[in-house]
Amino acid sequence: MLAARALARELLMGSDAVYPSGHDLAQVCAKCGGCHGTPTATEDGFHLSWSHSRGWVAAGVSRHPIGVDVEAHQGRWRQWGLEALMTHALTDTEKDVARSSNDPHQAFLMAWTSKEALTKAGILDIDQFGNQAVLLTGGRVREEVLGCVLRVKVTADYTVAVAAASRCEPEWAGAFHAASI
Repeated sequence: MLAARALARELLMGSDAVYPSGHDLAQVCAKCGGCHGTPTATEDGFHLSWSHSRGWVAAGVSRHPIGVDVEAHQGRWRQWGLEALMTHALTDTEKDVARSSNDPHQAFLMAWTSKEALTKAGILDIDQFGNQAVLLTGGRVREEVLGCVLRVKVTADYTVAVAAASRCEPEWAGAFHAASI
């Protein structure tokens, strides 16, 4: 998580945000006050999001609510039952799309990271995952969901999604970067 925070700091310093040196980026859960919630916005209104997964990090900074999620392809996704994961996270149509794709695990990860990014942007509640479709046929995700611009990048090692609560393209609404650590 330290690498994801460092990446968020780097993105803030590259923006026109007022970022006092030494300021620690904090996370606060809106429900319990714990240190596992949404990162706090900067004093001048920049929104932050970060994610990490098995050596990969992603971060986003935007004038609008933003969410990012990264998931490594190796590890837990393949050992958990795909059907069980899809049951809770995908709509019936998305399940059909994933099952019929060349790589059902990858199709699932595209949907999962997208929905996680939407949740981190404050647009989607985790309890709504099975009711909100983002996955399209042909290995694509919707470009806009609930007023958010949604983009997904798939590499050989990870899948990363960014959701920006703006009609602007993510590179205009903010920045995100995934790097091996």
